[in-house]
Amino acid sequence: MPRRAGFTLIELLVVIAIIATLAGLLIPATSMVQSRMKDLRCGNNLRQVGTAIVAVRMERDDKLPPSLRSLFLPESGLQMTGIERLLVCPKDASKGKANTMNRGGPLTPDLRELWDWEQTYPPGTPLAVSYLYQCSGAPIWGSYDSSANSSDPMSWFYYDLGFPDPGLPMPSWGVAKRNELMRGQPSPTGNTGWPGDVFPVVSCFWHQRWNPANAESDKKTVSIAWNGNVFWHIPFWSAQFNNTVRLPSGRLFTN
Repeated sequence: MPRRAGFTLIELLVVIAIIATLAGLLIPATSMVQSRMKDLRCGNNLRQVGTAIVAVRMERDDKLPPSLRSLFLPESGLQMTGIERLLVCPKDASKGKANTMNRGGPLTPDLRELWDWEQTYPPGTPLAVSYLYQCSGAPIWGSYDSSANSSDPMSWFYYDLGFPDPGLPMPSWGVAKRNELMRGQPSPTGNTGWPGDVFPVVSCFWHQRWNPANAESDKKTVSIAWNGNVFWHIPFWSAQFNNTVRLPSGRLFTN
């Protein structure tokens, strides 16, 4: 009987090299597709959370829910049992447990109280949350002094939100942001208010690592807007949609 010819060593190495080359081409492409799918799932999460917020506002004379956690309580009347998973971004490796919320750089401490509010409202019922609810019932921290020589760096922020009287108690974030929506960002031409489709209510920062460069240039944040629109923007969103607002570096945003 004639002997059956097999693969030579050279042929086997060539086949292995071809397989390795194909794998090297396919694996990055697969990773990119998976990353994009997670982006889409996060946007879908936000869309559904935004729908729930709008439903609560319609039932409660346009009052915003005090926290995202409150959307899933029986008293909300939404009967949305078991969808707390919508509050965790697919790209959040901490599964909603990191209080920095991927907001690195010099702004890490800011707005952390809003995340903490989600974790403790109601008291004793912690919930994993990847998203920053910018219109919560949490009180704005800090003090307010409208004098020109104020030592409080947040005074300009409180004034811009429409609370110029230092004798008044500080409002909740929800009340303050509603005022900001109506007043807009101060500019030389006056305040005209913000468009409802680009005013963030709930935001996710997990889609890229934050650094001083991409924080001012990359549209790495996805948010649900006041009117329910889902949109992508730079973390300093107001500079993107108002060409008179300067970024922390002092420059104006350019597409």
